[in-house]
Amino acid sequence: MESLQEKYPYIAKYILFHKYNNLWNYLLESFPRFAILCKNTFYIPSKGCKLMAGSFSLTQDKILTTRQWKLLNRELEDAKSSAQLLNKKTNHVHDYYLINLGWMTGLRISEVSRLNWGDIGDDEWLVVKDGKGSKDRTIFYGKKTQALIDDYRRYKIEVMGSGCKPADPVFTNVHRKRYGPSGIHRRMKFWLDRVKLPDKLSYHSLRHGFATRMLNEGVGLHDLREMLGHSSIAVTSVYLHFTEDSRERFRKLL
Repeated sequence: MESLQEKYPYIAKYILFHKYNNLWNYLLESFPRFAILCKNTFYIPSKGCKLMAGSFSLTQDKILTTRQWKLLNRELEDAKSSAQLLNKKTNHVHDYYLINLGWMTGLRISEVSRLNWGDIGDDEWLVVKDGKGSKDRTIFYGKKTQALIDDYRRYKIEVMGSGCKPADPVFTNVHRKRYGPSGIHRRMKFWLDRVKLPDKLSYHSLRHGFATRMLNEGVGLHDLREMLGHSSIAVTSVYLHFTEDSRERFRKLL
């Protein structure tokens, strides 16, 4: 008599996958610090990782490093200062705030595009509406990010003469039109090319850079998952393999 696995091989594989996936999620949620410290040995098998993370895949060359960010941001700051000094209304100023917010919050390109002034609070938080999977989430940040947002709001009101009503888009071009994802992508590529950074980098690389920075600073996987809006902690765990070596972290602390 045929066994269930022999008769329905695909169903059996499906059940096995979900058992493995649930076990891995439980381990990561219960022992996030253990997973971070043991990331070199507590490794997700490549097939399992691919299945658990869905279509999400990541390689080192898609992550914007801190060194690359400093180079990019220096160029953005210089362009913004020059435009403001000459009192020129150019996309360069908008780009500075657009790209900096991505680096500071890890928002997806579509989430940045849909952001309205009514989604941003005055005390260091913003609401992401209709994120991936049509889910809303609240992101909390610090004084530096709040100062960036307040500065951009002042620029739009005082220099651009734009309104910042709740329904108004946060990021617009010089023609006061909302930046769509394709427009944001083009502006990011413009600046990456300008400082001669690798072609594989994109606006999404800011999000990858944010995630690896947070893990390096000791943020737990569960908290990072909430910030990024991932559906599964297995997706967030992919970043473990791109964080600073734990031994190097110990050397800095001791």
